[in-house]
Amino acid sequence: MVSVTKRRRPGARSRESGISLMIGILSLLFIIPMVGLTIDVGVLYTVKSRLQSAVDGASLAAARSLNIGQSTTAQTDSARQNAVNWFYGNFPNGVWATTNTQMTASSVNVYDDTANPHLRNVSVSATTSAPTYFMKWLGFDAVTVSASGNASRRDVIVMMVLDRSGSMGSVCGNMITAAKIFTGQFAAGRDMIGLVTFNDGVTVVCSLHQLHLARL
Repeated sequence: MVSVTKRRRPGARSRESGISLMIGILSLLFIIPMVGLTIDVGVLYTVKSRLQSAVDGASLAAARSLNIGQSTTAQTDSARQNAVNWFYGNFPNGVWATTNTQMTASSVNVYDDTANPHLRNVSVSATTSAPTYFMKWLGFDAVTVSASGNASRRDVIVMMVLDRSGSMGSVCGNMITAAKIFTGQFAAGRDMIGLVTFNDGVTVVCSLHQLHLARL
């Protein structure tokens, strides 16, 4: 039996090491940008999520504020200002290193539903510039992120029934005060409210009509 021993040519090992090094360097050229892109996308997703939450909250706050004011114009102004206050309370300037955040009263639109005149809609929009860390290599120093939210408030019809009989005793005054506070939760010029009291009999103090100034 004849044994054959294979010998490496001089320099073969050096060439293999050089090829491995080149492959490793070329791999890094793809791996590093992919890792960087993943990090930047994660930052953008976080900024988008927080911006969307702030916009959604602002739209709900605006819709809830449509009862503040003795006219629809005053109510609209209150809704817009409350939306701005709520937004920046949840998305302050500079959060997550964002810049150029745009959300003002003009970003809040209050309008009646074309299909239902007793439904008021609120739409809120906002934008901000989210920073990038690895995408700068590709020329993207920041990415504009936007979000929009909507909420609505339906006009309500309420008939209050108050017990003014002797069984109420000394708390009758407290009841009237509470009723006044309760009527203040409704939108003047939009909601319908009425009042019925009963003692020995039933009295319709106020039939349903649009709320203006709550007087009991």
